Amino acid sequence: MRTVFVPHDSTLYEGELCKDYEDANRAAQQWAQDLANDKQESVGCYYSIVTLDRDVNSLKELDGNESCDEIAQCYAEANPVEPPCDRHGRQHDWVDNDDVLGHGGGVTFSQTCSTCGCTKVFDNWHDNGYGDIIDWISYTCAED
Repeated sequence: MRTVFVPHDSTLYEGELCKDYEDANRAAQQWAQDLANDKQESVGCYYSIVTLDRDVNSLKELDGNESCDEIAQCYAEANPVEPPCDRHGRQHDWVDNDDVLGHGGGVTFSQTCSTCGCTKVFDNWHDNGYGDIIDWISYTCAED
């Protein structure tokens, strides 16, 4: 039997073949981190871990006649890696903006780098689209 990590709203064929349950969890966390970095904002997403009824070396080998058992529904959360300050190789010099806004059980606010103009937005009561509340961060950096 083989283990597969399958992102929420995806098919088995869009999953990732893994060695075991722990490997599937690692793959899911990496998938969430890559997605957060690509979007430049925090993500929270569900995924399933399933076992196939036969051993395969690639998901391309599946012919649609396999049976599988879901062994877990899991959740992964990731924040984007902070982009570099693109001026003079310096660290960001974050300055609080005067935009604190209360909503729900939390607040949103932003900071802007006085060196490069990149903006970081925080929301500690963000709905990830699945009804879960997460701490959310996004980055918008100025284009030169």
